[in-house]
Formats: sequence, structure tokens, C-alpha cells
Amino acid sequence: WGNKSNIFEQEPSPAVDEAWNEISSAKYMLVSKKDLIKMHGTLDTAVEWPDNPGEYFVEFHSYHLLHCLDVLRRNSYHNFPHYYKPELLNPIHWIHWTHCLEMIRQELICMPSMHLSRMVWQQAHREPTPEFRTHRMCMRWEDYHSMAKEREMPKA
Repeated sequence: WGNKSNIFEQEPSPAVDEAWNEISSAKYMLVSKKDLIKMHGTLDTAVEWPDNPGEYFVEFHSYHLLHCLDVLRRNSYHNFPHYYKPELLNPIHWIHWTHCLEMIRQELICMPSMHLSRMVWQQAHREPTPEFRTHRMCMRWEDYHSMAKEREMPKA
């Protein structure tokens, strides 16, 4: 807890926002009709790209999930002047936050982590607490992110 060398565990700042922006900016790409049908079973409501007939507009889901996590992160710091905006009290924002919570919940239910956190004694606690810095087998984010960037559609 509180690893200040990890930018994602630091208090709000422009540098933290930039780090989150880098990993959560949506990546869009085009896929073929055949691939889209394989993924979704149908073309109903799919967006065919006008400049590339037969190719369809898709988003890498991982970036949407990271966007959602960032939305929740920013709103958990609503009392920081850096993030406070009166328009966040608008109910439409609550709908967005609820959507984000549901997207993250679905992903965790769909792909539950099988990693185990050992329980350890900590001085300030009466009961054992989980040690979250576990060894795990992960996809190399840098490779995934590079692949997504290579396939990303140019910004309009």
C-alpha cells in the first residue's frame, strides 16, 4: 500500500492524469465482416466504416475498462480542487459511473484472478491482512499496448 514510486498510487496531479491517459485512451480499429461475425455472431447495429466498405469499427475493450477505472479514480477524489466540477452532480454522470462499475464487475466475474495473496501480520492491525504484491503471470502490457497502437485507426 502507498507505493509512492508507482505513479498510479500517487495523489492527483497532472503527471498522474497523464499516466492514466496514456493507458486508458481508447484504441479503435477496423475489422473485417468475417471477423466481426466470428466475434459477435451478427452485424446487427454494427458500424461499417464508410471509407472502407466491408470493414467495421471496433474498440479494444481493455482500454474502455481502463477508462472506466480512471473515471472512478477521478471521482473518488472529488474533494481535490484538481478534479472538482459542479457539473459532476448532474445525474447523467451517475449513470456513467454506474455503467463503469458494471463493466469492471462483469470483467472480474468473467475473468477472475486465480492469484493468491498470502495473509501477513501487520503492526497496526489486529488480524492478518492480505499482502497484495504477489507474483503473477501477466501478459506484457507494453507488447499489448504496442500492438493496439499499431492497429489503431488514425484520429479523424
